[in-house]
Amino acid sequence: EVDPPGASAVGTLRYERLYDRRVFVALRADHPLAAGRLTLRALAGVPFATEPIGSRLRTRLEQSFEAARLAERLRVVLESSSERVLLGAVARGETVTAISCRRSPRAPDGVRVRAAGHLFGRLPVYLVSRLGHPPDRVASAFEAILVRCLRVESG
Repeated sequence: EVDPPGASAVGTLRYERLYDRRVFVALRADHPLAAGRLTLRALAGVPFATEPIGSRLRTRLEQSFEAARLAERLRVVLESSSERVLLGAVARGETVTAISCRRSPRAPDGVRVRAAGHLFGRLPVYLVSRLGHPPDRVASAFEAILVRCLRVESG
């Protein structure tokens, strides 16, 4: 996956980068990986709860494990788009998970959240629009408000 740079056009689409989401790994506080250095090799073979195939985070996980020559050791046992479901599986001691968000997510009791940007990088969030199809006044106003809100929310 190649992320388009800044505000640029690719084909008939225009991508405006709004902000980046950070990647975190959540695991039980008593998990052996809760302390010490977090590496892909250490995560290889560990049961993972993650977003569904095709999601940006799942794609990034797969790419990272593949680049480290550990693709066959990414062991996904649960897929969900819900952060609550993913963190719940971690709290029950069934899995570890990766979450992408602006800042460290609130974790249930007994769950430790660790920054994992050194493993998975950041995930950019874009506003995508079609070239050659200018929005009408209402759509332009909505887009301006949406962009302003997203940038404020992202820090």
